[in-house]
Amino acid sequence: LFCYVLLVLVLCAEEIFAFSPAIRVSEVSVKAGGSISIPCLYSSQYTNHVKYLCKGYYWNYCTFAVRTDQKNSAKFSISDDKIQRIFTVTVNELTNDDLYYWCGVEINDGADDGYPFHLSVTTGTSSLYVDNQEEKAFLGGEITIKCHHQSNPGEMRWCRMGSSCVTQPSGSINGTEVTIDTNGPNVFSVTMRGLKTESSGWYLCVSGNLQFPVRLTVTEQPNTSKYYTCLKVTQEYVSELHVILLCEREMFIRVSEVSVKAGGSISIPCLYSSQYTNHVKYLCKGFYWISCTYEVRTDQNNSAKFSLSDDKIPKIFTVTVNELTNDDSYYCI
Repeated sequence: LFCYVLLVLVLCAEEIFAFSPAIRVSEVSVKAGGSISIPCLYSSQYTNHVKYLCKGYYWNYCTFAVRTDQKNSAKFSISDDKIQRIFTVTVNELTNDDLYYWCGVEINDGADDGYPFHLSVTTGTSSLYVDNQEEKAFLGGEITIKCHHQSNPGEMRWCRMGSSCVTQPSGSINGTEVTIDTNGPNVFSVTMRGLKTESSGWYLCVSGNLQFPVRLTVTEQPNTSKYYTCLKVTQEYVSELHVILLCEREMFIRVSEVSVKAGGSISIPCLYSSQYTNHVKYLCKGFYWISCTYEVRTDQNNSAKFSLSDDKIPKIFTVTVNELTNDDSYYCI
């Protein structure tokens, strides 16, 4: 009887974790009060299923924190990339209560499927972290990401979610060259060269049993003489507002110039093509695309200054900027 019970437990564990490849997030060190985005893998048979984040140590007793069929909250948000088959959950205002979670998929005619990850919340420096969890780079270019770690980090790797890993000194992931430099103190630097469109996705800094997820977005480099976004605001009027969508930019009639009053607000429609229907859209602030910063995203809550909504039928997302000042310059992507 004892052996039979052990066999049943093993089979149940295999069933719970069966839907996802081995390279995924399981242990992340995070700072109290901050936020973290965790990518969750799923297989193709679950593309149109409800995904969710479940909170608790035990799978059978965890409680829903956020679901794709419900609205996000200030604490939790979720978005689903059905092309890469990764849904992303974000946990804000991290506390010591944010320890054990499960990436879950709802199964209508059977038991739900899921796998766990653990957040190690610290008030000091995280054991493994990066400068920016969201990175952007240009097609054909390169990018270097610094993975900061404490002493005695264990084996250091750079992995693509659900794919493969590279260890020092070099290798490749899906045809993209990867080199790892461990010469810096308490940091290993990962450089990816010859970036392709398909290089976009979630990657992991791995140090021992810890991982830290990084999302890379690779886009075509815009012609800055024609496609930059500029917003000039005087004391009385906004004189120019050029909002350019970089995707299929030659094919659409779109907003290029608007005059509005300083201190007022403006809503700008941003077109996108059908292949991006289920992608995250966002408003980015800054003169240069490569160094602009996110202001509002479809997978995060709106603010008093910025709001964003996505109408997937006409394939237009709309960004609203309130209380306009001469500090407002944006890309809608």
